[in-house]
Amino acid sequence: MIDPVDLSRILDSLEEQECKLLTWGDTGGTFSEEEILAIIEGLTPGLDVDEVLDALEQKAMIYAINGPTGRPLGFRTRMGHAVHLYRNLRQWMHGQSLNASRTLVSDFRFLRRPRRYPVRDKDLAELTGRQQSNTQFTSIVEDAMQLQVGAFQLSGFQSRATERLLEAHARHKRRVTESSATIICAGTGSGKTLSFYLPALASLAQSLAEDSSSRVRILAIYPRNELLKDQFNEAWRACRKLDALTNSTSGRKIRIGAFYGNTPNNAQKAQEKSIYTDAGLMRCASPTCDGDMRWQLEDVKQSLERLTCKLCGSQVTNDEVMLTRSAMEKSPPDIIFTTTEMLNQQIGNPSRNKLFGVNISAPIPLVLLDEVHTYNGNQGAQVAFLLRRWVKLSRTAPHFVGLSATLADAENFFSRLTGTKPSQVRMIEPLEHEMREEGAEYLVVLRGDPVSQTALLSTSIQASMLTRRILDSNRLKPSQGIWGSKTFVFTDDLDVNNRLYSQLADAEGWWQISRNLSPNNNGPLAQLRNPNRVDSPSKTEMNMFGQDWSALQRNGFSLDRDDRAIVSRTSSQDSGVQSDSDMVIATASLEVGFNDEAVGAIMQHKAPRAVSSYLQRKGRAGRTRAMRPWMIVVLSDFGRDRDVYQHYEKLLEPEVKLQGLPITNVHVQRMQASMATLNWLENKLGGIHLWTKLNFPEYRGELDPKLFAMLELIDEALQPGISQIELTDYIQQSLRLDDNQIVAVMWQPPRSIMMEFLPNLRRKIATRWGKWDS
Repeated sequence: MIDPVDLSRILDSLEEQECKLLTWGDTGGTFSEEEILAIIEGLTPGLDVDEVLDALEQKAMIYAINGPTGRPLGFRTRMGHAVHLYRNLRQWMHGQSLNASRTLVSDFRFLRRPRRYPVRDKDLAELTGRQQSNTQFTSIVEDAMQLQVGAFQLSGFQSRATERLLEAHARHKRRVTESSATIICAGTGSGKTLSFYLPALASLAQSLAEDSSSRVRILAIYPRNELLKDQFNEAWRACRKLDALTNSTSGRKIRIGAFYGNTPNNAQKAQEKSIYTDAGLMRCASPTCDGDMRWQLEDVKQSLERLTCKLCGSQVTNDEVMLTRSAMEKSPPDIIFTTTEMLNQQIGNPSRNKLFGVNISAPIPLVLLDEVHTYNGNQGAQVAFLLRRWVKLSRTAPHFVGLSATLADAENFFSRLTGTKPSQVRMIEPLEHEMREEGAEYLVVLRGDPVSQTALLSTSIQASMLTRRILDSNRLKPSQGIWGSKTFVFTDDLDVNNRLYSQLADAEGWWQISRNLSPNNNGPLAQLRNPNRVDSPSKTEMNMFGQDWSALQRNGFSLDRDDRAIVSRTSSQDSGVQSDSDMVIATASLEVGFNDEAVGAIMQHKAPRAVSSYLQRKGRAGRTRAMRPWMIVVLSDFGRDRDVYQHYEKLLEPEVKLQGLPITNVHVQRMQASMATLNWLENKLGGIHLWTKLNFPEYRGELDPKLFAMLELIDEALQPGISQIELTDYIQQSLRLDDNQIVAVMWQPPRSIMMEFLPNLRRKIATRWGKWDS
């Protein structure tokens, strides 16, 4: 048995030599057997070189390649042969001669580089030793950390983040007057999530031991639903490591809940909405099972909040996970996962705002903001003002924790986002000397061929078919994790997403019947690339045109009419990810934080619209350190695509530049001032949720009495006096505006609060939105 580390070293050496030709555009080179054996002997003296060569072939790390005449030509690595096939992509269809097929790639660029990770060489004992003088560092905190880490070590940035967050939790678990913040910046797969949950869950265990009452102690805010669901599952698994500890110290387990758009109000609503079969939040935690956790119909009918694995039958009960809004309202979870949209809706809801730290005696000490670099532009400014409004309503000054990819000027950006003084914000990231090179990652940039008069979408379709087959077969996985088995294909346009899905499904041999796929009569186009078919062109012709894919059979693919990839789609129209998919066609809804260890390649159709978006997509592949992920970008020869192609090297290691956060934008300020005005009205009226009342203004056929009281309050605010002064002060304090900004927001056109927003709101309520009597 050859050590995988030795095989990886040999593969690195072979790939580095191949890159010398590939980066100049020459994809036809091969190694002779003598060259391969010499490299093996030089790197692994003492091993049987023939045995090592066999192991490389068995794991499909290298292929024996035949020449145009069918005679052995030499060897290529999987990487080198993949680039050769990408370079020679053609639009070859059923019933078409190979000669008549059109070229799809006019030029290409290729880069390979080692992957870099923070070294994990810090023992937990070192960290706990430094905390002995901290009176808040109890044996419960230490035990909770040990249970999470186990036998593993921490990286330097994880250790530094843990120390800072432990101290921050101890300070902010009581009401303080100033917030503080930590932003943790690190690459994909480096352990950012652990750097938050390790200290957060340890502090939570201690908090439960001191007071086991039901209240929210950690608020986790996410920009996308798919990210929320993925992180919810990871957090639940982490919490389960502490069950024995928390049961013994506080008499119960840590409970978590997700409050977002798909969370049903109660069991009856779950049944009405037909979402009772799949909670969509979790997958089975059993070591030999990965089934979806479902809320069974019989449990829904009994209002029993319990999830059951559809495959093995294991169960998760409501002492671990809360499934409905009403259950969380009655007994709040310890950690609540939500989105910015839901936070905006619910902080003024008197029956549920306690879940978000409003009108409760104890503050929420920790607030997690994941994927912080996505909060840019006007949307980021809206979130910044939302956080300020939440701080005002909840009378809380928490410790904000941001997780982000590499971000320029991260401390100042996070300070502006959270409204925290710059002196109270600290960035934690891996230091240069803490990084180690391991494995490799690949970038291929393909330029479509406008001369052949083919659509760029055709290039992406054929490249997707090839990408699926340069990875491992999901069934056989000969490389044992070095290459993945699933591909995500991203577009930035919903129409293109739908067309790509439909046409790729057809290319893979499927009919589309409603939302389901059914095998068609032709089979996949990939079978045309099998030179051993009865009706295939000559091997010489296929080799000459670069259409011989027979080497990919060693990756576990049959290249026959049954070799169909399972294609699915994830977008705003099709939420969720089909777990058995080989290829997922996705929009931005899947780009943030969704973790699937099987994803080995990401494809981008046309230039990404933003660096932060591209960075997120790139990070979906290669979630395990051993994997060698692919990034394939298909570009046209025009517009922004042309510029990106000329600076292709930036696609391999992009950095999110200084983020624009236009919190001085007067239009954003006016929108948020309108929301703050509604918050002020809710506070003054008491016991009213204007979000609901303004959507449903009638009560038994008449205007709701609460809205009559609201009309009187608006009239008072429109007249000079105490109410007007109170409203102005509230908006200024809530949004942290200076004197000039508050005057502009309140009085100056367009859409000022006093001259337009309140008068229009009053008119709409008084006329019941223009409804006339019959």
